[in-house]
Amino acid sequence: MSSYKACVNDGGKVHTIILPDLTMESLRQQILQATQSAQTNNVLITITDGNDGYIEADEDVINAFKSDTVYFTVHFQSGDISKLNRKKSIPEALDFKRHWNRQWRKANVEAAKTVEQMMCNNEKGLIIVAYKAFKGRNRDGNLSPIVDLVMNEKEDIRDFKEYCMYTIKRKLIVLEHINIDGSVYVVDCKFECKKQVNITTQMFVTKDAIINEQLKQSISPIPWNTEIHCNIPTQFQELENKKEECTQQNLFDESIMHLHKYLQIAIDIFGFNHHYVAFAYNMIGNVYNDNKGQTEKALEFYIKSLKLTLNIFGVYCNFVAQLYENIGSVYVKKMCYDKVIEYYEMSLKIRVKIFNKNHIEIGRLYTKLGIAYEEKELNNKAIECYENSLTIAKILSGNTNRDVADSFWNLGLVFTRLGNSTIANKYFEEAWKIYSMVLGEWDKETLQAKWKIQHFK
Repeated sequence: MSSYKACVNDGGKVHTIILPDLTMESLRQQILQATQSAQTNNVLITITDGNDGYIEADEDVINAFKSDTVYFTVHFQSGDISKLNRKKSIPEALDFKRHWNRQWRKANVEAAKTVEQMMCNNEKGLIIVAYKAFKGRNRDGNLSPIVDLVMNEKEDIRDFKEYCMYTIKRKLIVLEHINIDGSVYVVDCKFECKKQVNITTQMFVTKDAIINEQLKQSISPIPWNTEIHCNIPTQFQELENKKEECTQQNLFDESIMHLHKYLQIAIDIFGFNHHYVAFAYNMIGNVYNDNKGQTEKALEFYIKSLKLTLNIFGVYCNFVAQLYENIGSVYVKKMCYDKVIEYYEMSLKIRVKIFNKNHIEIGRLYTKLGIAYEEKELNNKAIECYENSLTIAKILSGNTNRDVADSFWNLGLVFTRLGNSTIANKYFEEAWKIYSMVLGEWDKETLQAKWKIQHFK
């Protein structure tokens, strides 16, 4: 009778197990038997193989044993945490449906820390984390009413690229006629809204804060929870920072290790069906895709993240759009441009539905789509995409911005391929003028555009 030998690491000790057959049930039984003394009160949560692939079905077990040395890593959840999660409703965490990227997370971690500092110092006020387009405006309105309330602009307005964090320290804060595309933290103050005030994402409220009824009808207050809203996100941010440090040093396996720790904490606290878990899968996929060049592993984690996110938020979610874009980027490396276009188009459709058309992510996605259409020699479609990207860049950034210059450059390249040197030269001249102003005369991009102009002459 055949038997199958493997090593199992439970985080504290490596065990040797023997399987009578290659089934998921046999693997689980042997793991539980081998780790019984060390994990008496804990619950087996995940099993991964030596390549960090998740073992979830008989087929996964069979594939794992194709290696000469079979090595599994197992993760357990404390039985006490498991019982707690079943008994106790976990407070609503930071939302990733509309906003999700690194700057959004960093800004909200800093906002959460500021909430705790203000409560410790008996200070009252409002903290706002809001999306900003260029020139100081948000998508649907002008943020100047918020800026006017800030006491010290240098200290109380913090920039996180496309997001801003505003700290307003007052006992009474009244807003009217304003759209806040982001989240608000109400710290023990009286917060009133008159006429039209829209908060798109979340409103966190400390115990002694007072909110008027009009505002409560437009957005549900989330009671402040230090552990869920500050401590856990801060821990996640620290792990992300460690992952970034390792990535910069080309220590990609260590990067993945930090992200697996992130994943395990998310599962322990929130359970499997949570957007922090989905986000951990996405970040692991990014390392495999961007750094290790393992496209199949990247796809595995992106698809895990996508299925979970669709289940949590539904299809019209910016993070879903990003996952479609990430999957498209995998197919770029595989040079499967039909698939690239398919996934980029799905991402674009979602983002246009959420943000309307004039949004920085939509503009950049049009550029990526244009490149994919060029690879398929669908030049008219590429031109359409680059023109859309150019229009959005001008609206958001004005006429002298790197994104505007890049769009001119891309249009010049397409018309060069079409043999229309007159139009191509016109676009290269526009690109050169902007590159000169934005990047300087001797920058590589500037010189490249200048050479194109001279070549046509």
